[in-house]
Amino acid sequence: MGVDSGSVRDKEKCLEKSFIQKQWALQQLKKRDQQLWRPQRGLPERSVSVLRAWMFDNFLHPYPKDSEKHLLAIQSGLTRSQVSNWFINARVRLWKPLVEEMSAELNRRKGCRQNEEGSNNNNGNSNQNQLSIFHDYNQRFSKRTSHC
Repeated sequence: MGVDSGSVRDKEKCLEKSFIQKQWALQQLKKRDQQLWRPQRGLPERSVSVLRAWMFDNFLHPYPKDSEKHLLAIQSGLTRSQVSNWFINARVRLWKPLVEEMSAELNRRKGCRQNEEGSNNNNGNSNQNQLSIFHDYNQRFSKRTSHC
């Protein structure tokens, strides 16, 4: 009976070793497949910089016309569809939060100024303040989108 239990243990060890080898081989195949078939993440930086520049130049209305999309597609090396999708995503992820942040900052500064000056409004100071805010967010926009 001792021989049989030793034989069973040997078979179990052999099966366990075979199982481990098969699992390892399967993991290696999965890793290789993931490396071979992994799609590119995001668009090329050069293409994004073309689109980002247009968006910032048209910050108040970042909706390119169809003809502008075709031109941007040629300049960026992307398809018109990729350009359209990039603008849809960029308006939601970049532009809208910036506009909301700018509006909140403008309201905050306006509230602080009204507290300091009472109810007296100074339009020249208000315009200068808006330009200052726009310049601040210009800097942030270019930093935020450098990795998109």
